[in-house]
Amino acid sequence: RNLLASAVTAARRLLVDDVVQQLKETYGIHEDETVPMERLGHLTPDQQDSAAALRELVEHHAAAIPGKADERRRGGYARTVLEIAFTTLNRFAAIRMCEERELIAPSLREGLSSDGYRLFESLAHDQLGGRHEIYRTYLQLLFDELAVDLGVLFDRSSPQSAIFPRERCLEELLRILNQE
Repeated sequence: RNLLASAVTAARRLLVDDVVQQLKETYGIHEDETVPMERLGHLTPDQQDSAAALRELVEHHAAAIPGKADERRRGGYARTVLEIAFTTLNRFAAIRMCEERELIAPSLREGLSSDGYRLFESLAHDQLGGRHEIYRTYLQLLFDELAVDLGVLFDRSSPQSAIFPRERCLEELLRILNQE
């Protein structure tokens, strides 16, 4: 139990840090302020849609918190960060459990060397970018497949899906999830 609790705590901390970084650096969403959308010209149209959805999610959570505006903002931001990190961790844990029960092809157990990913990569022929981008696409398609039966957890249309772990975060998350 202690090993499991330690792994969950480490994974959650890792994901929270990554979410906060991406909210700030990519989407201009900070705990105490939000960069106007007009100043985010570097974002692709999909990222702009994600930025708008994430802003709405922070505002939605903030509206449910009593207190002054700045307290509500910080609380809404914190809840958004935790919700995104929690959703991501639950998705990856569910995939690992599916792998262990042989319900899906190995996808996380050996990371980029997993059989399921290697097959997908051989079909992608670098058409989707670098290895991390291909792996991300593979996992997102796996999410879509699992959403048929587990819609709430794997629904990629939710704002919580706008943030996917960065490469280093994903590597560390896989290391944590693959420990004995």
